[in-house]
Amino acid sequence: MDALSGLRVLVAGDDPALVEAARSGLASEGALAEVCGSAALLFNPEDRAAMTDAIRNVVGDENLRARLRAAGPPHAAAFTWAATARAHLEAYALVLA
Repeated sequence: MDALSGLRVLVAGDDPALVEAARSGLASEGALAEVCGSAALLFNPEDRAAMTDAIRNVVGDENLRARLRAAGPPHAAAFTWAATARAHLEAYALVLA
């Protein structure tokens, strides 16, 4: 997977894109930080310099790319439909209690 493929989440923003960003190792801040954890470089999407630095870091550092690639799949594996259903049931139970 191309190290820059996570950039598409700036436009898409849907949950599968967030998980894909975790897999690819590049993400913006906000909800992506929660979903991607340490499996991505985080940057403010409105800060061109920060985005440029993140891209340069990923493109220019093979060790960083390897670390992000290794961290992404195990982190993304936690986001299953079963886990989503459990979280929704817990939220409903809290609201209805």
